[in-house]
Parts: sequence; structure tokens; C-alpha cells
Amino acid sequence: MEIVEMILGDRFRYCPQVPLGVICSHSVGWLPNEIWKFWVNSRVDIALMERRFKASRKAKLAIECQSYYHDSLEAQVRDRKKAKLLEKVGVPLIYVRSVETDRRFYRFYTPDENTEIIYNIITQEGRTELAEFLNCIVTC
Repeated sequence: MEIVEMILGDRFRYCPQVPLGVICSHSVGWLPNEIWKFWVNSRVDIALMERRFKASRKAKLAIECQSYYHDSLEAQVRDRKKAKLLEKVGVPLIYVRSVETDRRFYRFYTPDENTEIIYNIITQEGRTELAEFLNCIVTC
């Protein structure tokens, strides 16, 4: 969360562990019972919310932190469900994961993995690319 806040500044509120039902509850519409249960019991790791007065509760961006735990089939199924629900309501989603071979690096990427940015927390290498990536997502 600190990396994203450092890049984007104080334009947003950075909210950890936000229930999906809170950040886009009014726009989801009808869901089958199984999906609805998942919806009300799931959280996003980080949600970026507008800071302005009377701002919408709809998140401008959802960020999911990934680890080796997310390599399991069960976790991947949950991740895909969450990604589809967020896509349905128009909340952009990205993933972040530390690079296993070198913990100084973080990989920021889209659910389809078509776009990825590698960022070095020590040297700040990739900062410009990460800033462009994040700004493009939150302003679209």
C-alpha cells in the first residue's frame, strides 16, 4: 500500500481489507446465491477511494497482493471469481507480488497478465513506468 501511495500521492484514500459489498454494493445487481455469498464474504487487499467530499463509495482501483498461497488451484478459482465480479461493476483490478528470486522487486500486473511493471523498492527502478501504469488505470 505504501508503494502505491508514494506513487499516487494523497489524491486517494488507501483502504486495506475492504469488503467487496462496501466498495461497489449498489452496482452489482442480482447474483446467484453461491456468487452472492462469495461477494458478501470477500475482501480486496487494498481499495483506492476518492478523497473528495461526497465521493462515491465505488473504488477507483482494487489491488490484490499475491503470494505463493495464490498458486493453489483453490485460490486461483477465488481470484478469478473476484476479478470477474469487479470487472462486472467496472472496478479495475491489479495484482502485486514480490519477485521470489529477489525480494527487492515487486511485480504489478493486470489479471490477464498482458501488462506488467517490475518495480525495485531500493533503487526505485521502474517508478516512472509504475506511475504511468497506475495513473492510466485510475483516470480511465
